Amino acid sequence: MIGTDRLTAIFDLDGVFVENPPEALVQNAQPITDLGYWERHWSYPERSVRQQEMVRLASHLSLINWQIIVLTARPQQFRGETERLLRMLALANAELVMIPQNHIGGSASWKQETVKKWVDMGVKVMFMVEDHRPNAEAIRAVVPVLLYEYKRPSRLLKLACTTCGGLSACWCPPLAA
Repeated sequence: MIGTDRLTAIFDLDGVFVENPPEALVQNAQPITDLGYWERHWSYPERSVRQQEMVRLASHLSLINWQIIVLTARPQQFRGETERLLRMLALANAELVMIPQNHIGGSASWKQETVKKWVDMGVKVMFMVEDHRPNAEAIRAVVPVLLYEYKRPSRLLKLACTTCGGLSACWCPPLAA
C-alpha cells in the first residue's frame, strides 16, 4: 500500500530495471507492440537482463527506508510474471502499479495522472526514473525526473547527482545528435 510517511522514488520497469527486448524497436518515439514482441518479453521474466545500476539504486534507497514504487505500462494481465520478475531482481518489497486493463490513451498521460494523484494525496515523491522521453516529459510537470536514456547509466547518474545535488531537481540529457 502506498503511504505518505516516507520519502518515495518511482521507477519505470522496462528499460530501467531490465533491458527492453531487442525486437522492441522504436519508431516515432513509440514502441512497436505488434507481432507479440512485448507479450513474449513480459511472459518470460527469466529472460530479462537486469540494469544492475538501477536495481542497486532502488535497493539502496529501500535500505534507508525509502518507499519504492514501480510504475509500469505493462498490462495487468502480466501481474504474476511481473511480480516474479521483481522477486528475481530482489525488489519484491516495491509497490507495483500497472496500467489498468481498461485504460484508453497513452502511457504518458496515465503515468502523469497517477503520479499527480499520489502527490495530491501527500506522497513525498522525490523523483522518478523513466527511460521513455515522452513519458519523462509528461511526468516532469509533476515531479523531478531522471531520464535514463541511451543505455549510459553511470555517466547519466553521476551527472544528474552532480548537477542537481542528489536528484532534487529535474534533469534530462540532450537528445543524441
